[in-house]
Amino acid sequence: MLIILIIRSIWFDKNFLNDSIDLGVPLLVAALVGAYVSGRENWTIND
Repeated sequence: MLIILIIRSIWFDKNFLNDSIDLGVPLLVAALVGAYVSGRENWTIND
């Protein structure tokens, strides 16, 4: 989802590519960490 938003931001605002990266990367990292933690919790519950 975030990747799509970042691509759309780049597509519509090519001049603000750096801003999109600066905003998108931390959000993407946070999303990945959140997914990893959620996955660990789910695996723990399943086990």
